[in-house]
Amino acid sequence: MDFFEKTEYSLKDLNDFVELEVEESTYLDYKDGAALSPDKISEITKDVSSFANSDGGIIIYGVGEDKETHIPNYYAPITNAKISKEWLEQKINIIQPNIKGLQIFPIRLNKKATKSIYIVKIPRSDDAPHMAEDRRYYYRGNFVSEAMQSYQVRDTFNRISTPLLNIYGAELFYLEHSATGHNELFFKTFVQNERKAVARLYKVNVYIFTKTPVDDIRVMPTNSSTQICSLTKMDSQSVRIGIVPAEPIFKSECVELGKFYIYVPDELKEKFFDTSLIRIVLLYEAGTTEILYIPKDHSFINGKNAIDSAIKKSFPNYRSEWL
Repeated sequence: MDFFEKTEYSLKDLNDFVELEVEESTYLDYKDGAALSPDKISEITKDVSSFANSDGGIIIYGVGEDKETHIPNYYAPITNAKISKEWLEQKINIIQPNIKGLQIFPIRLNKKATKSIYIVKIPRSDDAPHMAEDRRYYYRGNFVSEAMQSYQVRDTFNRISTPLLNIYGAELFYLEHSATGHNELFFKTFVQNERKAVARLYKVNVYIFTKTPVDDIRVMPTNSSTQICSLTKMDSQSVRIGIVPAEPIFKSECVELGKFYIYVPDELKEKFFDTSLIRIVLLYEAGTTEILYIPKDHSFINGKNAIDSAIKKSFPNYRSEWL
């Protein structure tokens, strides 16, 4: 199991991880045991809050790293008996608001527990931004914790008030239509909400680029929770299907959207499947995200520039401003 995904840690887990020489990053920080002391409380709250305000991660107190390569190369454990797990919890709780879901895992290097390492696992917080002891807000940079600018603080506050939607794939496959009994091409995509704000206002635009004459294409939704707003012919090789779903999406919920049959003549189905590219664009109140789905090999392309390039290669007359 990936080190970041573990729910318990042993000395062996730590030894194995250190031997991999994983360098520090936006998700990982190594700290010498001396970083945990009564005169370092402000730094502790700064470092821990920066992870919660960013994308979460792990701080390992008691491991030193090479300052040039940021690779761990020795153990520097906590030897002060007063620096217990409870002591560290109390200092971290100075951070306001408290970070929900934070975990501390003590690793003992000897039986008397006089040498310890603490693994602090910090989740990405929906209650961000979190304030450190010095009454400032921090985010995690590549190797350091940096003070937030005012716009970053505002953006982080938006985690509470706005949803964060992502497209987690799509499928085009043959499915028997209950009304006709024939195998028809069936499309669906998957969207997940990663924040606790409920997503209610969003739209999915499905752009189909095909070598099949678009005049032969028809679509039909599967149920009333998916509304086809429009089927717009873009040019002789592309159409846009606009979909406004009626279903709200709650935190961590992944839903199937844009479910519809694509009707093309039987003699054109194979060509349609093998030559089509499907661009899925998700629009919602906090922004836009998109992927390109390639039905022939069920692969995906991410990133606007890469998507534009892939479509242009197969469809030279494509113009991105039509979206």
